[in-house]
Amino acid sequence: MPAIESLKDMTKLKKMAEDAKRVMEEIRATGVSKKGYVKVTLDGEKMIKNIEFKEEALKTSPEELAKCTKEAHKAAAKEVDRLVKKNMKTSGLGNFLLGK
Repeated sequence: MPAIESLKDMTKLKKMAEDAKRVMEEIRATGVSKKGYVKVTLDGEKMIKNIEFKEEALKTSPEELAKCTKEAHKAAAKEVDRLVKKNMKTSGLGNFLLGK
């Protein structure tokens, strides 16, 4: 029966989405600025979880500190993207969404 199969697919999709959300919350990626002054840690949804500044960072100009912070954030975001892509490939959600 198509309706029952559809309901099973919806239940399966809901569970996979819940699992994916949990995984996204658990992912952590850290990026470091080019000079090593700033370290930013993001979760799987790219929300900032931690920022660390080396002592040398506090001696730079506000513009340089902002630049270093952006560099570290960009590096962490790139790593989050890589980890999410890897998790999608190894989870059933990616295959389900692609119809495999």
